[in-house]
Formats: sequence, structure tokens, C-alpha cells
Amino acid sequence: MAASVRRDLVSRPIHWSYGYTMVPSHLRDIVVTEYGVADLRDRPDADVIAAMLSIADNRFQADLLARAKAAGKIDKGYEIPAAFRDNRPERIERALAPAREAGLLTTFPFGCEFTDVEQRLLPAPQALRGATGSAPRLARLAARGLTGRRGSPETEEALHRLGLDRPGSLREHGLRALVRGALAA
Repeated sequence: MAASVRRDLVSRPIHWSYGYTMVPSHLRDIVVTEYGVADLRDRPDADVIAAMLSIADNRFQADLLARAKAAGKIDKGYEIPAAFRDNRPERIERALAPAREAGLLTTFPFGCEFTDVEQRLLPAPQALRGATGSAPRLARLAARGLTGRRGSPETEEALHRLGLDRPGSLREHGLRALVRGALAA
């Protein structure tokens, strides 16, 4: 069964058509996504499409396959092999979890310009974004930030980085509570 795709979710690396670009078949090369590598060199269109589908995110595969079949680019009976039907971010997270837990895979394996404090802050906007649009979830985050004990030194350092260590207005107190709640979540 195909997964439903959020309306705001967009496949960035693989598109059915891209109006301003054409790659002649003799210039096809290798395409890499987070789900694998597709070697497109010297392959007929149907094989190229099958290879691209195998490295596409599962949430887009059904639509891409339907379009290819409708355009006659791939056999009507073609099905994406089972090994490629679980191309989802959750599968990657599951696969990488043991390496992360062992400390072998850092958030930025090639380095970054974020300070340690800024790296600790990175999950907070994601938690806040996940709660946006839901008053109960925002209230729970704020309550967690207000009722919790004084934060760890790392949390206090993060609040200082955001200029929320000494809130002066009601708005800043609210933001501080949300950030503390998000960091605790």
C-alpha cells in the first residue's frame, strides 16, 4: 500500500519532468540519493527509470511509477522490487542508530561552524515546529519549560546564546519557557 504524501512534501532529487533541462542519453551518469546509487550510463530509458525509482523516497515512488507507466516509459506490469519499497527517513535512522549510540557517527561528520552550544540548540526549532499549529502541544512545551527545575548548565548556556537568560518582557518569558521545554523534549 502506498504511503500518503503530505501536500507540502517535495521530492528534491527526483522529478518526473523538469522543463528547462534535458540530459541526452549519452551524458547520463550516476545519481546518488540517501537511498542508494543509480548507475544510468549506457542504459535504456526503462532501465534508467527503474534505477531512479529504486533510489527514490518511498513516499514518491507510486506517483513516479504511475507517471512512467502512463507515458509508456516503463512496462505496465513493472513493480518496484520489495528491497526498495522501504526508502524512508525512518529506515535510515534505524540503520544509523547503532553507530550513533556507539559514538561513531556525529551529527556533522565532516565538521561545521556551529559552536557546541548552537549544536545543542538544533533540536529545539524542530520540536517547536512540530508543535506549531497545535495549542495543546505548545502549551505542554511551555508547561515543561516553566515547571521544570532550573535547567542544566548546558540549557542555561543555550538560553544565554539566544538572549533568553534574563527575559525582560512577557514575550521573552514565553519564548524562554518554550525553548526550555523544547530542549527538555
